[in-house]
Amino acid sequence: VQVQERGFAYVLLSGGIDSMACLAFYAALNFDTGALYCDYGQAAATRERKAAVLVAGHFDTSLDEIQMSGVPTTEGEIIGRNGLLVSAALIKFPRSTGLICLGIHAGTGYADCGGGFLDSIKGVVEECSAGLISVSAPFLTWAKSDIWEFARSRSLPIHETYSCERGLDQPCGGCKTCGDLEALYAR
Repeated sequence: VQVQERGFAYVLLSGGIDSMACLAFYAALNFDTGALYCDYGQAAATRERKAAVLVAGHFDTSLDEIQMSGVPTTEGEIIGRNGLLVSAALIKFPRSTGLICLGIHAGTGYADCGGGFLDSIKGVVEECSAGLISVSAPFLTWAKSDIWEFARSRSLPIHETYSCERGLDQPCGGCKTCGDLEALYAR
């Protein structure tokens, strides 16, 4: 992954493995980091927030929060979710310049986790910020297993993360995210 310049990285921190690894990625590159947790009414909001607080504390980074209401939520893909989250990060962005960073990766099948989405949302953010803020997704071409290995090789606190779409004890045995998690732990 090529990063053009060091500066400020504002990581969308859901409390899951991918966003934690994204925060670790930029911290390792000596970026000044901050994080944003978004509660949009998802079933897992309470547990995700707790995990985001723990992860931000591990990296000694500030954690901003934003709460949204009226967002229809379902298990699995929520159409436009990452666009909403990037927009929230742009509105809440605490500096005049920097990056909004996502832990999206290959293999999800979700439209807002691919290169087309990244290019489009990057253009919107750069247009809205006069080119001062951009969007970065360092794991765009990585598989979930690559992120897992990245996290394990750096002894990241995987046990402090939370990813169940249902908001249940993980792995719940029913959602796609917990299925992915079970497969990773079985490696």
